Amino acid sequence: MKARLLPAATAALLCACAHNIKFPKAALPDATVGVEYNAKLDLGSCDTRVNTSSVESGKLPPGIGVSYLHESEAHNAVLLQGMPRDAGTFKFTLGATCKGMEEDEVTGRYSMKVIASEGVAGLHFDDKNPPNGAVGKPYDHMIPIGKCEGKLEEVDVPKGKLPTGLKAEPAADEAGDVVHLSGTPKKAGTFKFTLLAGCGSPEHTLEQGAQLTHIYTIKVTK
Repeated sequence: MKARLLPAATAALLCACAHNIKFPKAALPDATVGVEYNAKLDLGSCDTRVNTSSVESGKLPPGIGVSYLHESEAHNAVLLQGMPRDAGTFKFTLGATCKGMEEDEVTGRYSMKVIASEGVAGLHFDDKNPPNGAVGKPYDHMIPIGKCEGKLEEVDVPKGKLPTGLKAEPAADEAGDVVHLSGTPKKAGTFKFTLLAGCGSPEHTLEQGAQLTHIYTIKVTK
């Protein structure tokens, strides 16, 4: 028996794996540093099942992970779970696809607020700019970041430039961990830069620890 060929347009419609998944517009509940967090974003129906979930842009709060849940064709979800380590507001875009339709991804934009809890300081940079400096005069300033769970292992300037003659190093004082800015400015100007602090886990492995960044400006006069 000879097979009957379908028109190309009809065949394309029949081969497409239709789905109705979409990210809800509801706001995510707030999280608290050091407290277990669990939020479920119901996506709706796949003809197959949700197969992937990912962070397309932005950044999840350190300590929070993303995964997917398939309960049935009509009930699929993306899960946000874990224990936040840093206080702050984190903005990110999530993506998800149905199995067999990886090229047809749906996305949702979200914001999550993580609140520092009593007894758990959380990691954060001081919002105030460091004091201004002057060419030829010694400069010394500590920027508090809270308290690392492990060791403050890394301080870097990933963007911008410190005032010429200054350096940034990891340090600590009685209140916790700090970024130590020191040196003697050599050039006048307004310097805008991003500071990065990297904390290790209690086992002192930075890969399992936390990183935080903040943008600062220092003005150096003659």
